[in-house]
Amino acid sequence: MQPTIDPGNHIIVQKLGYRTYGTYGITISSKELASADLMQRGRLYAFYPPHKDIPFVKRLIALPGDTVAIRGNDISINGAVLATEMLYETDLLSVYEQNLSGITHLIQRLKMRPSRDMEEIVVPEKSYFFMGDNRDNSADSRFWGYVASDRIIGEVIYVFK
Repeated sequence: MQPTIDPGNHIIVQKLGYRTYGTYGITISSKELASADLMQRGRLYAFYPPHKDIPFVKRLIALPGDTVAIRGNDISINGAVLATEMLYETDLLSVYEQNLSGITHLIQRLKMRPSRDMEEIVVPEKSYFFMGDNRDNSADSRFWGYVASDRIIGEVIYVFK
């Protein structure tokens, strides 16, 4: 998740309202799935990806019913290309500021790796589409598909750098 979360950083995750959560070894479950009202594009969430029991943290790109397509470095959500502005470059990478639903965040791309296009898809009901901020070095929904709402752990509300 670089440049947003670096190795060694710690996070706080707001679990209340996101189906199953626990504290001090006590698990509290709810029959409710992660509510679409709680989920906001552009925010960071902790979740279990499909077929894995290791928690991941990624940025929410698309909600149920949204269309998503990737052409080169451009991501379009429901036909609108996300606003992206280059901030700086090094020999190996470029860092951009991206605006997703009014939330700005940094992303980085490797200069030596070509972008992979993704044909337009529609996110199914009770599912979400996530991507990492280190776009060319991220295991995310582009590769393992959608994340079901019952796999959402909660929203990342603070990163300790």
